[in-house]
Amino acid sequence: MELKAECVYEHLSFNTDHKIIFGKPKVFTYRGAITNLVDYTGQFLTDDKLFRIMGRVHAEKNFYCRQIARQARQWIKNQLNK
Repeated sequence: MELKAECVYEHLSFNTDHKIIFGKPKVFTYRGAITNLVDYTGQFLTDDKLFRIMGRVHAEKNFYCRQIARQARQWIKNQLNK
């Protein structure tokens, strides 16, 4: 997804509410293929060297299924309450 403009507001520390238009669109996000996620997750889980490099604490903090489920639930709640 390309971001061509962005609205900014006083409560975000701007002097006035206004819209910033970018000369060159910024890449805001992109869609990844589910197969890539599966491949990279499998690689992480089976490659001991990669696991050691990333560290167990980092892995458990960022990839632990219950934590991801909690984050997903909170995100959905936030979207529904908008």
